[in-house]
Amino acid sequence: MNQTVLTSESESSYWLAVARLVSGLVHRAPSGQSSLLKVDGLRDNGKFYTVMLDGSIEEGPKFRKNGGDLRALLAEVVVESSAAVHDLASKDDVSLRELAGLFAQVDGIARKGAFIALRMDSRHLDGPYQVSMGGPLFGTAYFDESGTDILPLMRDAISFWKDHRG
Repeated sequence: MNQTVLTSESESSYWLAVARLVSGLVHRAPSGQSSLLKVDGLRDNGKFYTVMLDGSIEEGPKFRKNGGDLRALLAEVVVESSAAVHDLASKDDVSLRELAGLFAQVDGIARKGAFIALRMDSRHLDGPYQVSMGGPLFGTAYFDESGTDILPLMRDAISFWKDHRG
């Protein structure tokens, strides 16, 4: 279980909103809508986050945008009041809160000079979710895991950071 305690009510609300929106992307993955969320601490242009929804090979991504506010980018893609997001939030509030805490940790790791990518794609052979992490903080080490549950993958990525931060 995630041991992160978010430091303020506004920070907690922000990351909880991000977790709800990400859960909307997670809910879409098994139905074939693939997406990518990237937190890139190696960028110095203020556009720290990337959110992308895949489209066809011919047309390219349906949506791709970089920006400085992850919640705002996700809100452009996922309607927070959608039934899928509402359903997940009401069924498993503990998991949603854990996801919020994990995203807060990932954001902090990226701000130290790493990148973290979360890919959701039902066509991936090892499971619909993939988490990757790398950057100069890790030297030549690189984290890349796939699976059927996003929470353990994010926990493993954070453990990788703890093991390799020098």
